[in-house]
Amino acid sequence: MRGFLCLAFTILLVLGMFWVSPYRAMNQAETVETVGCERADIFNAVTMSGKTESASETKVYAPSAAWVEKLYVSQGTEVKKGEALALLQVTEDPEKLRQATREAGEKMLESLLQDAQDGSLEEDSQALLSRAVGAGMEEPPEPAQEEYILYAPCGGTVMDVFFSEGETVSPLLPCFTLADLSQMVVKAQVGEENLPQIQPGMFAEMTLTAFPDTRLTGKVQSVAPYAKAASLLDQSGGVSTDVIFSISNDVADVKPGYTVSVKVRTESREDTLLLPYPCVAQDEQNREYVMVVQEGRAKKMPVETGLEVGEQVEITAGLTGEERVIRAPGSLKGGQAVAEEEEAYELG
Repeated sequence: MRGFLCLAFTILLVLGMFWVSPYRAMNQAETVETVGCERADIFNAVTMSGKTESASETKVYAPSAAWVEKLYVSQGTEVKKGEALALLQVTEDPEKLRQATREAGEKMLESLLQDAQDGSLEEDSQALLSRAVGAGMEEPPEPAQEEYILYAPCGGTVMDVFFSEGETVSPLLPCFTLADLSQMVVKAQVGEENLPQIQPGMFAEMTLTAFPDTRLTGKVQSVAPYAKAASLLDQSGGVSTDVIFSISNDVADVKPGYTVSVKVRTESREDTLLLPYPCVAQDEQNREYVMVVQEGRAKKMPVETGLEVGEQVEITAGLTGEERVIRAPGSLKGGQAVAEEEEAYELG
């Protein structure tokens, strides 16, 4: 009889422990760290790099093959429309003309191939490749006169002088590049994964490497209708597309060729709720939720999220913004007793 009573007592004790343990676990307060929602204006952005360049450039070509007898300008010279750039001397010797054309074609081909390897080959330059290949086989045109002056077709700054005195020029290859430096743009490259987000008219912020404290603003002016590889030697398979940005600021100190970091705002929202990313958890069905403190207990609240901003995430539905949210809820269960260990949370 005594053995039976001992067995019954043991069974009751074990059953009591199974019944009391969950109750004690649910009612023994676990210390948790909580934060409050922050409200802020946020935006999503695509960042790319590029270079400054003149909004308007003009290539100046010689009308026929000739020798450069005298240069009147140099790189950086400011010229007006109609101002003399160079004095050219045409030879009537057919063999010399043919040699001049061949040398110019070879020089242009070498330059274009280098541009192609660097990934800087422009669409109009690509059309010249076929002309350069056959340049040495073409009969040179008959010179209109023995000597003539090459004039500037427009005003601007001489950016490039492609020949020196005594060298050969050809109608296949530009002699000068003139640019209007009062109007500058930024040409940047965007990867194909971000291209669908970029549209003309979008606002952009730009930072110059040469002047890190100077902030430029502008808009997407145009997006190239084609993509290109970084260079002919690039085997990665990645391509990018050129994007042109207007500049709204005064560009007096901005010169062509400066490196620029461009940030394009692709999406913006005002007065949104933000929480630290660790506050948001997922259940077995991959549904997002947070745990809030309500009357000393944890309460599970389904939420919907939006943009990620640094270490914060936007809460688009499920919260009012007044709740105290548990950071890193882990294995907490709904209804479990909790005690707050509040930590100040600052929006990063």
